[in-house]
Amino acid sequence: MNSVTEVLRSARELITDRKNWTQGHFVRVREDGGECFCAEGAIDRVLYLADVETNWREFYRPLRTVIGSPYHSIVLWNDQDGRTHEEVLAAFDKAIELTESES
Repeated sequence: MNSVTEVLRSARELITDRKNWTQGHFVRVREDGGECFCAEGAIDRVLYLADVETNWREFYRPLRTVIGSPYHSIVLWNDQDGRTHEEVLAAFDKAIELTESES
């Protein structure tokens, strides 16, 4: 897995189930022993598991483009302004669409 689109799809899939998404933590261990991730944490997990050894910034760019200013950090955007799980998934959808239209 090395395309930005594939990474974003996999990260979105990782947090599609609400119990796998978190706020206030990059990665958090749930009570059942599983893990949940913020938006950026999900991207990082996918990149780590895929053993991607390139500059990871290119994989964040589409989501950063979608969330726009004033958010320079996906982590802050994920956690602030009463962000909902549905809004995060919608941002991933738009970022995936963006990468598909660029290819």
